[in-house]
Order: sequence, then C-alpha cells, then structure tokens
Amino acid sequence: MRPNYSHPNSAFRFLYLLIFFTILNVNAQNQGKIWYFGANAGLDFNTTPPTALLDGQLNTLEGAASISDENGELLFYTDGLGIYTKNHTLMPNGVNGLGGDFSSSQSALIIPHPGNESQYILFAVSAYTVSNVAYSVIDMDLNNGLGDVVQGMKAISVLNGTGEYLQATKSADGTFWWVLTHKSGSSKYYAYKLTAAGVDIENPVISNTGSSTSGFGDIGFIKFSNSGNKIVRTGYISNIFDVSDFDPGSGVVSNTLMFSSPSAYGAEFSPNGQFLYIAAYGPQGVNQFDLQGGTTMSEIAATQYNYSNLANGTLLSAPDGKIYSSRHGATALDVIHFPNLPEAQANYEQNAVNLGGKTAQLGLINIVADFVSQGPPQLSDLNAFSISEDEAQLSVEINSDGGASITQRGFEFGTSPSNLQEYLVSGETGNMQLAFENLMPNTQYFYTAFAENNHGRTTLEVQNFITLNEIDDTPPVAICVESLTVQLDEFGMATIDESMIDNGSFDDVEIDSIVLDVYEFTCNELGEQLVMLTVTDTSGNSSTCTTTVIVEDNQAPVIEYSENQNFQFIIEAPQYTLPNFFEEGIFLASDACTDPLSNLNQSPEPHTILLSGIHQITLTAADDSNNVSNYTFEIEIGQTLSNVENDAFENLYLYPNPARNVTNINKPSGLEINSVDIYEINGRLVKTILFKNISENNTLDISNLASATYLVVLKNDFDQTVKQLIVK
Repeated sequence: MRPNYSHPNSAFRFLYLLIFFTILNVNAQNQGKIWYFGANAGLDFNTTPPTALLDGQLNTLEGAASISDENGELLFYTDGLGIYTKNHTLMPNGVNGLGGDFSSSQSALIIPHPGNESQYILFAVSAYTVSNVAYSVIDMDLNNGLGDVVQGMKAISVLNGTGEYLQATKSADGTFWWVLTHKSGSSKYYAYKLTAAGVDIENPVISNTGSSTSGFGDIGFIKFSNSGNKIVRTGYISNIFDVSDFDPGSGVVSNTLMFSSPSAYGAEFSPNGQFLYIAAYGPQGVNQFDLQGGTTMSEIAATQYNYSNLANGTLLSAPDGKIYSSRHGATALDVIHFPNLPEAQANYEQNAVNLGGKTAQLGLINIVADFVSQGPPQLSDLNAFSISEDEAQLSVEINSDGGASITQRGFEFGTSPSNLQEYLVSGETGNMQLAFENLMPNTQYFYTAFAENNHGRTTLEVQNFITLNEIDDTPPVAICVESLTVQLDEFGMATIDESMIDNGSFDDVEIDSIVLDVYEFTCNELGEQLVMLTVTDTSGNSSTCTTTVIVEDNQAPVIEYSENQNFQFIIEAPQYTLPNFFEEGIFLASDACTDPLSNLNQSPEPHTILLSGIHQITLTAADDSNNVSNYTFEIEIGQTLSNVENDAFENLYLYPNPARNVTNINKPSGLEINSVDIYEINGRLVKTILFKNISENNTLDISNLASATYLVVLKNDFDQTVKQLIVK
C-alpha cells in the first residue's frame, strides 16, 4: 500500500504533517562523556572501556557535575562549590559561593542555555538540613574561552527549604527544560522552566503527590526515565522511594506509587525504562524492580531482585549503555552491564572499572539523562484523530532518541494487522503526524508507529479505527451522577476522576475524550462544589453535564508527643502539679484544615495537683469540622526517698550507658533491689525484671529493646529511684 504521488485518484494519497521541534542538543549523548567525581577520580567514556582520569581536582563526598561539548571534549566541572575549567583551574568568578555543598547528593546540575549557545546554567543545592536551590550563568566566551560565571548572575535564589534534589528533562516539544526539586516538610514537587528567556522563578508548577519529607528535607536523588515521563525520588532519611508519572508538556508530577525501602539513596532507570534500580547506603545493596511487573506498589515490589549486600551510593547510566555504581572508599566502580535485562541477566559486577588509584566516594556526577543514557527510542501517545468517511490522521510522540540519533521512523498502516505497509517520516524527536486521504468509508484500519537508532527499534502496539459512514455532527450525550461525596485525606486533599462523575455518557459513533473542569479539592473547598464533565466525540462534537461534589473533612487532628521537650512521665515527688501540655509544647496538635487548632483540652485540667500513684491523662483536640482526637497516657508519681536510701541510690548507676544488648547495675553494698521496671519515654511499661532473676554481676538483658531512650525504675521494699538508659 504505497502512496502514488503522480496519480491524485490513487487508492491512497497521504500528506506528511510533521511537527518537528528543535532538539536542544543534536549530539546530546556526547555531553556526558567526561566524569569527574569523588576523591580526584574521573572517567573518560570516549574510549571503550572508559579510561581512568587522574587529573581531577574535586574532592567531594557526594554531588558533582561535569559537561562536555558535542564532540565529547570537556568544558568544565564542579562540586557545586567551585567550578574548574577544562585546564583544571578555577574560574575567576567561580572559586566559591555557588550555593552547593560537597555533602549534597545532587549538589550541582549543568544545563545548556536554550537561548544562548555559549552559555550554561549551573543549578546548585546546599546540604541537608538547610538545603536551598540557586543558579548561576556560565559564559564560555569569557576567561579566554575557558568560561566564567557572568558578573551579577551568580547564586541567584530559586527556592529555599528543599531536599538535596536537582534534576531536569526536556519539555514535550523540545524547546525548553523542566528543572525539578522537592520542597522540604511537604510532598510537593516544584518544576521550573528554563527557556530561551532564562529561568522562570516566579511561575513554578507545583505538584502535591507522594511521600512527605520532614521540615529539614531529605537526602537522595530525583531521576528521570530516558523518555522523561517517569521519575523516581529516593529518601535516605525517610527510608522510602516514590515512582511517579511526569508530564513533560505541563510539568505535573502525578500517579505516585510509594515504596518502603531502608536507606534508599541512589536510583536509576534502565535505558529502555522497564527496570528501576535502587541503591541503599546500607546492607540492602543494589536492587532491581520491574516497572512492567504490575500496576500497584505491591505488584512491583514483588519483582525485587537483589544484587549485593554492600553499602552503595550513586547509580548512573553511562554513554556505553551500562549503569555504574559508586561505593564510599572504593578504588573501582561497580557496573550493571545489561540494565535492560531482568534479574541475573543484567550481570551486576563489583569492582568492574578501576579508577587508576583514585578513590570513589558516595557520589558520581549529576547529569541530565539525555546526556548519558542510551537505548532504543521511546514513543508514546499513539492515536488516530480527525477521522471522517475518507480521511484520518495519525499522531505519536517520540519522547527520546535513546541517546543516539534516530536512523528511521514512521508509521505502519493498512486494513490487515498482519500485513501493514510501512511509511517513513523523516525527523528526530517530538511529535510526528501523518495524514491519509481517499480512505474507504465504514472500514476498519490498523496502525502503529516505530522508531530506530543503533541501539534498537521500538514499535508500539497495533491500534485500529473505523472510518465514518457520513459526517458526524451529532454531539454525544453527557450523563453525570447527581452527587458525589468525597473526604479529604490527612494532607487536606481529595481527588476525583472522570469515572467517578460519568454515569454512562455515550455517542452514536465514538467518544474521544471525557474530562472534568476540577480534579482536586482542598480545605478551602469544604461543602458543595459544582463540577462540570465535558464529553467530546471523535468528530469534535461535545456536550456537558454537572455534578454536585460534597467535600467533607473527616480527618481528626493529630496529637503527638514533642520529643524535644524531654518530659518525665515518672516523677519522684510526693505530689505533682499538672502543666498545660498543649500550651507548654509538651504535646503538639495539628490538623490539615484547621490551623491553628483552638479547641484543645486535657483531663485532669492544667494545674491539678496529683498525689502519689499512677494517673491517666487524656488530651483532646477538635477541629472546625467537629472531628475529635483523644490521646491518653499515664504519669506515675512516687514518694521521695529517705535520706539514708537517697545516699545509697545516689551512688547507683547503669553501665555501659548508652548500651546494646546488656547493661549492668552498679549498686552500693547493702542496698537491696527487688525489681526493675523499664518504661518508654511516654510512660508505657515495656519490661519488668525481678531482681532474683538477674545474674550475679547485676546484668540486665535489654537485647529485645529497640534503639531509644528509656526510664529504668529500680525498687526495694521502701522506695524507688529512676535512671535514664539509652539503647543503641
């Protein structure tokens, strides 16, 4: 089925409607050929295998970045603190003050300026617990062609209060960059545009999804898949990693799957995007997850495959199609030789690439995935549109060239899925379209799209459509549910989708899209909200209906003990006056929708005098939606010791302290002890030991206690004393 250009009445005439967007860098994969990292270590990927570089000036624990030109020759490199030229000398205005840190996991990121071929934007992020993002502009025409930071364009603040996160990917149309970081104390991603006009600081795209970090942020990595439509974020402090969708058209992060993963630090996608590799800076080592192994967290987690039990740092795709991993203090890098293959077939090799006597630390370079990761091209969003009785158009997004130039691309089209005709379309990445005319009415056609580079060919699943009998000008029928009730979650958010509103909308031919005008609700939208559903058919006809969405807040406030207060729940005194636990900050109450909370109570009331004994205290917090939380704990009031016993108990102590597994009681001769009670800091009894069961050397077995601070109450027939014990 070939188009005949000389006969206008042939069975098929087609028109190439190619929308070819400018590629930000034609030879992008060469820009990641030179790496400088660790303790003066480096690798040159212009050779196979890579050659160890011995002239690097960096001595950094974690973050680093380097950039090469289109021929793979070094331009400059940095640890986020100072910038070194290709001659390994510091740039005059780049000696310090860039905003990064040697102990920030993604301390620096270098991105070519979309509007100036001689300039690069250096983003930097400082270290946990006060991480902030800033950027500087480097002009390669300065400093006799070696480059320097432009005066007045150094360490410009972008966002304060982040994790150690910095990564970027190209926009869907390939004309600008998305620079992504994560706000501390939240689950919010901030995506900033880097366009030909520069960094748009004022208009970030903010996405609230996935795991939250503490107010100090977190340590780890954000990585994009080679196609730019998936991200992973690790959290070393919070022991998690999140996998999310990323829309390179809008900058929105969504559809997050949250995984528990102890000490999760490094992360990298396989070049083909099927597998995710997570490195733990702990005995969990390097693990593979198959992202095509399911759609839920539990299904994907079940595909976990472990390669090592060593403490690994950064994972990074390289221009040779392999993934490299650093280990602190190692003189060689580990390598995953075939990252596109499952489990043992990926061939994980420890100490595979020698560093020529130099030493790796936790970090490798931080670099845009397009500059290093290689694989077959990545395609998505294949569809047919503008379908009439004799015409149709095909469209597909070529998200990535896979790190190598596309050698062939196009569509396959025909009336039989087993006998499709190939139609080539010139170009590289971006949106590719093809229009067919003089089709037969009321006929089923099959189609797919493909693209090739020297790493392989990607062909999407075959789809089909049926041409119309006649022009369709009848709008679809939109049917909505009458009402819908949703509850806000613990973060004060509620989301809906089309399936929750649509109640059987239909069209005589085919529905093309069903969309809502509102998808998210917050505390500001409590009560009744009107939501519109729009149904559009394949001919562009549309209709709407509305639903009343009732937004409710059923989340009770959270009451938690403030560890910073070091409040004693066991008190040696004949009586005790209760404090106001909320006003004095001993307990904290919070609510997503009511801030601050004003309806706070405690029983017994503040200033109540408690006598010797065990007393139950109940704290109550209520929000503006009448949701109530109760928190109950105990306070034990004990009589003070007599002078004789006090003198004896004063010389009693626990050793070692802090301790692990066992601690010993050092007591004066003649002081009798009948029993030992061990309490958590919040007053919960966790262990009682009769002194007759204690060994002759007065040893306490604490091997079953978790790492924490405990209160140890030692008693005899007359009195008791309390000692603090720290279990490691």
